[in-house]
Amino acid sequence: MAVEGQRDVKNAALIPSVRTLADSKLGVDLFRGSASLELYRGSFLQVAAQRLQKRFIYCLSKENEYMTIYRAVAPLAGWYYRLQHLITGGLPSWGSATAYR
Repeated sequence: MAVEGQRDVKNAALIPSVRTLADSKLGVDLFRGSASLELYRGSFLQVAAQRLQKRFIYCLSKENEYMTIYRAVAPLAGWYYRLQHLITGGLPSWGSATAYR
């Protein structure tokens, strides 16, 4: 019976060394079966940083696309604004000296 008890102790001592590489990186607690909160925090920050980086790149690409559209439409928008005020008689035409008197 003493031999069986010693085997149990040896087997219990071997259990932590049979962890996989993924388990050791995640910090899996073999007794509870869950990962420690500190390592989840680290991986959460990594995921959040990756998502923020993707959003930043997406916003930059959209800004470039928007600026391309804005450059194409802006001259037309200026003429439309000026024409609208000339028709309604709201403001004098741009460049006239009477606008500042």
